[in-house]
Amino acid sequence: MSESAVPAVLVIDDEHVTRKVLELRLQSAGFFVVPVPTATEGLQKLDERDFDVIILDLILPDLNGPEVVEWIASNKPHMVDRIIVLSALDDAARKKYPTPGVYAEFRKPLDHKTLIDLVRLCARRDPQIGAGRDVSVES
Repeated sequence: MSESAVPAVLVIDDEHVTRKVLELRLQSAGFFVVPVPTATEGLQKLDERDFDVIILDLILPDLNGPEVVEWIASNKPHMVDRIIVLSALDDAARKKYPTPGVYAEFRKPLDHKTLIDLVRLCARRDPQIGAGRDVSVES
């Protein structure tokens, strides 16, 4: 976990409403949230600090999810299994965007309670154990 007692979550999503709802719901659940609308801004935030959890939209205007995961794997490999990927794509389309090693994949529209529980699990788990790896959640 990060230095502070409050788990830090980076939300990278280009949809303003999704980003704002996630920010409000996660904050009310006790998380420190940094929301950004582009992959570039998200990678800048990751350059500055580590996060306990990264919520990453699969399709972004500047880079796609696999490109972001690849950057994180090259520059902050300890963070890859802290990523929860969000996608509105169906299973067939989703296969075109592989994100190996991420903690979980979550389908939009969001079931906020399940997502918050998943963020809690990801933030609290022991990285040595690797619990939750390759979890797929349908809402």
